[in-house]
Amino acid sequence: MKSIKRIGIPRGLLYHRYGDIWKELLKSMGFEVITSPGTTESIRDIGLSLSVCDLCMPIKVFLGHVNVLKDSVDAVFIPRYISIEQGAYMCPKFIGLPDMVRAAIRNIPPVIDPVMNLKTGTIMDFVTELNKKLHFKTPDKDEQLRILGLPVKRDYFFGEGKITVVVTGRPYLVFDNIMNKGAIRYINSLGVRAFYFIPDLFSTEKTMDSLPKWVYWSMGKEVVTSVRSMLDNHDICGIINLVNSACGPDSFLVELITRSFDLGKKPYMAITIDEHTSDVGLQTRIEAFMDMTLKRKPLNAWGGGK
Repeated sequence: MKSIKRIGIPRGLLYHRYGDIWKELLKSMGFEVITSPGTTESIRDIGLSLSVCDLCMPIKVFLGHVNVLKDSVDAVFIPRYISIEQGAYMCPKFIGLPDMVRAAIRNIPPVIDPVMNLKTGTIMDFVTELNKKLHFKTPDKDEQLRILGLPVKRDYFFGEGKITVVVTGRPYLVFDNIMNKGAIRYINSLGVRAFYFIPDLFSTEKTMDSLPKWVYWSMGKEVVTSVRSMLDNHDICGIINLVNSACGPDSFLVELITRSFDLGKKPYMAITIDEHTSDVGLQTRIEAFMDMTLKRKPLNAWGGGK
């Protein structure tokens, strides 16, 4: 293996949750970090050409990001996230992601894939494996653990408006304007502010305890908890749940939310998105939802207005 100096990080999937931490970690080790650009239609189309049809769109787009990076870096960083907590797993495709990338993309440089599995291991195991795969002989493990323990941002506001709606869903769908077909931007264009947040542990456990059985997937727990929490938040006027087509856990979660919570408390809509989703059709649904939401706007909604 040739000397690794430039490491690429694809701007997809868990990059939208942990990307800043990964970059700081690798830079602290002395590597130059290169990230792929924001998703474009070209990157999406490249990913589609490298994929099989039954993969979800976020995985397909991720392959496009890797392909854009592969010729300009010495290695690609694709950690294998199995579990980020004791009681749940990540998506099965995350577990197999490094292997899918190696199989789908020719002439790819070495894939650096340390395992994050807090169900059976520790963050130190991740650090030890990372140093080994990068042949890093003088690690400052205390600094590496400090960086990996940094908190992620939990609250995000998009745009301004007289009312606020919550947008729930997996971060790589919410934050990527190509994958969500510009849904957030279109919400803002209607004079509505969008809010996305990561629920805290207390809220998540409270929500899970209210269900017959806890949700098995970490990000699925976040989506379910976000919906439940915002149904009782009088500052929020409506809830839009962005859903990945071809995602087994997401299809289950939509049904779980419908069956478990009183969705009559405020406007709620689930929008399923894939590469074939019509921009016009999506905009029409959002417009109709906002018309309904404005008619039911609480007086103390964020942003004021009468």
